[in-house]
Amino acid sequence: MRLRHVLPLLLAWLTFGCANARTRACQSVAVQADSTKRASGVVDDASSYRRRVFYSAKLETCVVAEERLTGVESGVYDLSSEVVRDIPDFPLLHCDRDGARVVMLDSIRALRGYVTNVPYERWLDDGAGGPPRGLVDPVPVPYTAERCHALFENFLERL
Repeated sequence: MRLRHVLPLLLAWLTFGCANARTRACQSVAVQADSTKRASGVVDDASSYRRRVFYSAKLETCVVAEERLTGVESGVYDLSSEVVRDIPDFPLLHCDRDGARVVMLDSIRALRGYVTNVPYERWLDDGAGGPPRGLVDPVPVPYTAERCHALFENFLERL
């Protein structure tokens, strides 16, 4: 086998290996965060959520994505507050019956993650360009599990 055939395979293997190592590290951070929550008395029914923990190369941070197995709720979180830097634990996406609040990734990058003094409409929307959950009260038609799921999956594809 010639070097030009081996080199792409080697690069792919190294890239996959690094991504896997980062995802494993993220999973470890998530376990530690859960332990800290439980130790501080926060009760979380993790069994009622489908959960994915992974490293996002695009965001350069650990991401936790959770969807409620019953009911209407989904969320995407940055474990280390690298995306929204000045509001700890702010969800990158939150969707429930009352609407959706989605961080606009290009806007948040332009703001370097510092948004405390920036109007919401400059860095949040409903995932479709409209006003985010909380700015429209109440939403005209409650969100369904299907609508939240579609937003959730679309957001994760961009990470």
